[in-house]
Amino acid sequence: MPDESFLSGITVLNDTKTRPLLESLHRPKVGAPLLRTYTSHWFARGWIPRLPSGTIPRRELTATTSGPLSDRVAIVTGASSGIGAAVAIALAREGCHVALTARRYAELEKVKQHLCASTPSKVRDQTDRHNFRRAGVMYYTLMSNAHLDDWNQTVDVNCKGLLHCLAHIVPGMLQRGRGHIVAISSDAGRKVFPGLSVYSASKFFVEATLQGLRLETAGKGLRVTSIQPGNTATALLQMSKDAEAVKRYGEPTGARILDPEDVARSIVYALKQPDHVAVNEVLIEPRDEPC
Repeated sequence: MPDESFLSGITVLNDTKTRPLLESLHRPKVGAPLLRTYTSHWFARGWIPRLPSGTIPRRELTATTSGPLSDRVAIVTGASSGIGAAVAIALAREGCHVALTARRYAELEKVKQHLCASTPSKVRDQTDRHNFRRAGVMYYTLMSNAHLDDWNQTVDVNCKGLLHCLAHIVPGMLQRGRGHIVAISSDAGRKVFPGLSVYSASKFFVEATLQGLRLETAGKGLRVTSIQPGNTATALLQMSKDAEAVKRYGEPTGARILDPEDVARSIVYALKQPDHVAVNEVLIEPRDEPC
């Protein structure tokens, strides 16, 4: 312990005159919103293995009462987290009636309750209808390691899941002479990334299917949009079991990647165009990770 001579030599700083000058200075409140921002960033960088349970944006959601999307009906697949949850929130804010679909019912209920609290009677779930439950999957795998189960699931979910949705939705849209299909593809649907060969192939399938649908339905009132996100902070980044592939090709680059809300805004942009305008493709990338 220091003796008396040490204590007597300490300089005491008095901030009494400084405090009034700092009263107007804004200090960010340390609370749940700030911690959600931090943890989302840590997850996106790969510093934590998953987002904390219940990490859903809690910003105020005031629905638009008029506008191009007001009172439209939107079915959002994979709505329990990530891009799907962000899209559901964005569309509800635009005044849409939103039907939520997902595999994880408990997580879906959290999103549903959050939306219903702000936009009563505009949200319902469809967890058990029309095979809409499957959202996308992404596995880093090396072709030489032959992760056949992961490859099969990639085809089942990313390819067959899209076809199941289209089979149930497209005929009704054509009968009504109106509708808009928006599918989450990837920048991997434009070029193959090493370690993601099968995933890239599944997204090439998505692009070919959407192009064919667009050509076959021209003049029938249907719009078809492919959203092609680059690296985005979602649970997809944590699905891979091939440690060798992740080590070689899946490590964070240090660039700030996309948030799900960034992708959701691009979807809202495509949906809000006049009826005669078709936004066929939207490539959205982190600025510092160009495709």
